[in-house]
Amino acid sequence: MSPAKDPSRGTWVVDSPAVGTGLQARPCGDTLRPAEPPAAARPVAVTLSGGGFRATLSALGFVRLLAGAGLLPSLRYASSVSGGSVANGFLATAWPGLRERGFTAEAVDELVVNPVVERVSSRSLKRAIVRGLWRTLGPTNRTEVLARRLDEWFFDGIELKDLDP
Repeated sequence: MSPAKDPSRGTWVVDSPAVGTGLQARPCGDTLRPAEPPAAARPVAVTLSGGGFRATLSALGFVRLLAGAGLLPSLRYASSVSGGSVANGFLATAWPGLRERGFTAEAVDELVVNPVVERVSSRSLKRAIVRGLWRTLGPTNRTEVLARRLDEWFFDGIELKDLDP
């Protein structure tokens, strides 16, 4: 079975040129299934938008789609803002593990999607920020309080210099 197929529906995971991949189902001689999609000839780039944790989860869904379509190994450029940056950061920290597991959709679920969903759904960011607002009485501002909480929740002090190139 092709990694680009959704077994529950029997359809291609990526079936629209609007997605930007150019993968489309087309006849291959066997009328019951479409041809295998062509291998990605060029690097893939993504932009992950902002909008809080909704954007984070949406971005993770798109990363999962790339993995399911077999395109995640071709990802070379990722740009993000706000909530999309949480997903981008988590993807970057998980990259070596994803590579070791062949960039499969299951690996994305286990190493990226499930940990983020668990953290977002089991904690209150608002409550954590309110508890830390007293820190803004000194030189620390609200943005720094938020940054600390996000770092504690998702990145454990990992910095850009620590990421896999």
